[in-house]
Amino acid sequence: MRRWAPPGAALIAVTLLAATTALAQGAAPAVDLERKAQARVKLVEGDRLLKLGEFQQALAAFKDAYDLFPSPKIRYNFGLAYEGMGRNADALEAFDAFLIEATDASPETRDRAVATRTRLLGRVGTLRVVADVDGATIVVDGRDMGKTAPAREIRLDPGPHLLLVDRGGGTAPFTQRLDVAAGAAVTVVVRLTPPVADAAPASTGPPPAETARATAPPVGSADSHPDLGQPWRMAGIAAAAAGAGFLGGGLLFGLAARSASTDVSRQYDASQDSAGRRDETLQWIGYGVGAAAIATGAWLYLHGRALDSSEAPAFHAGVLPGRLFVEGRF
Repeated sequence: MRRWAPPGAALIAVTLLAATTALAQGAAPAVDLERKAQARVKLVEGDRLLKLGEFQQALAAFKDAYDLFPSPKIRYNFGLAYEGMGRNADALEAFDAFLIEATDASPETRDRAVATRTRLLGRVGTLRVVADVDGATIVVDGRDMGKTAPAREIRLDPGPHLLLVDRGGGTAPFTQRLDVAAGAAVTVVVRLTPPVADAAPASTGPPPAETARATAPPVGSADSHPDLGQPWRMAGIAAAAAGAGFLGGGLLFGLAARSASTDVSRQYDASQDSAGRRDETLQWIGYGVGAAAIATGAWLYLHGRALDSSEAPAFHAGVLPGRLFVEGRF
């Protein structure tokens, strides 16, 4: 069994004596004498376990004594047990509570608590929680650490931790994983208030003349007349359809010319040879006229609005690799 000599072993006896004295002197006549005797027994048992290095059992005995008689001086014993267990953050919290609440403790005991607290500060990290709401619950590693304030500092042992801040009311809690180093501080800004979108100002009257002129489309423009250019588009579609017909005719004449050229009887019939040349000529005429008609129809369809506008722009067409571009100058 591991034995551990707590810092200031003689001080434990002093603390124990102070606690038992408080049991005897600070208790009101109505306090059950049996509960006082039980608390004193728990303190003695905790002191024995602390000297043996049984820190967990010693802490349990000190907590039983505190439940029987909640003297703030017993928090010093909590700090010794926590420090022996390696729970330095809890030990620091216990010594802080002792220094704040046990104002009637002896100067020697308070000085020893201050020295121990200073030593523990280098072994723990500090988590600063800065929240935009007060009263939200702070939970670290599943343990309730109190409520939010404009800024809250929490001592934590070094290592990874999970922070959760919940304001309740059905809103989603804030969660963040963090790593705390000994002697270092980590600040986490928690925003639990959802952002409020700026409401658009209500309209109090008609827009100014400048705004109306800026937003209204120019008279005679394509945007001011949705049907502007419709006849030109229809003409473009008709021209494209005619062009497709000419292409189809050229294809048919081409097939006829090819059939005439392969006919073995052509060499004995001059009329067939002449018909073949005629079909070949009509083939290329059909291709040319059809392509020109389709190009014209496409141009009319794309720029019908501009042609029908009173302020029609001048268009300049050019060819880029693989596509046709049209540039308008206004």
